[in-house]
Amino acid sequence: MSLPVFIPCHPKDLAILPHCVDSIRRYIRPRVAEIHIIAGDLSTEHLTQLQSLGVRYLHERDLLARLGIRDWPRIVANGADRSGFYLQQVLKYEIHRLVESDHYLVADADTVFTSPVPVIVDGRSCLYRTFEHHEPIFQMYEHLMGYRPARQLSFVAHFMLLRRDLVAQLTGVIQARHQVGRWYEAVLPALDLATVSSFSEFETYGYYWTQHRPDGFTSRRLKNVELPRLPPAGLTAAVLAGRSLRLHSVSFHAYLGTQLTVRHLEAAARRLLALQFRRF
Repeated sequence: MSLPVFIPCHPKDLAILPHCVDSIRRYIRPRVAEIHIIAGDLSTEHLTQLQSLGVRYLHERDLLARLGIRDWPRIVANGADRSGFYLQQVLKYEIHRLVESDHYLVADADTVFTSPVPVIVDGRSCLYRTFEHHEPIFQMYEHLMGYRPARQLSFVAHFMLLRRDLVAQLTGVIQARHQVGRWYEAVLPALDLATVSSFSEFETYGYYWTQHRPDGFTSRRLKNVELPRLPPAGLTAAVLAGRSLRLHSVSFHAYLGTQLTVRHLEAAARRLLALQFRRF
């Protein structure tokens, strides 16, 4: 069995992308098949970079046309343009209409895996869990599904194995319940524009599965730390440290800035300690 992989990529993440792609090939289990990079217009230099990585470039415009998505709106939340952020989440679900395999993997371009990560264990999907919690996301879930789920460990893990049939079922339920032509037409008008994030594709999928097919998957706590966008030498050092600590992954978020500070190290330490000692 081999998995197709889809990585939405903003230009700001292109420097991290080679590390992300290499780590997916190295550490995701079972082995991956073709890796698809979803992005907008790219320079000749960046197109050459993708070619050297041996990945397939899917232009957002062409993908939207294939999926029949037209006139994607501009979304400004808390003063920030979040149009691409929400489009990437929608595309992660919509891709189920194009793939032929039973499963496909979606991953964030700013995350680098640092140890083996099985996503299928004993024939079942393995979903990774964290201690994230953002209240507007659960308000959105309640709006979409008509009930508020009991809080549990988060599914926001920077990557996820998606089952094609379950994505189809989930989006179909949302579409039918809200009587809209496309499921995301129930999401967009309900976004909380006072916060930068009020819908999560990972959280919605994970909570739906726990509610409707609780025996269909297994889960593990994600060993991940989040760091700022480091220069090449710092990035390499952080990845090597992640391997030494046997983390699953290290994420390099642009919104955390470009300088590693004591505050970032303290946050990373708290995250690692929580994995060891925290009970939900």
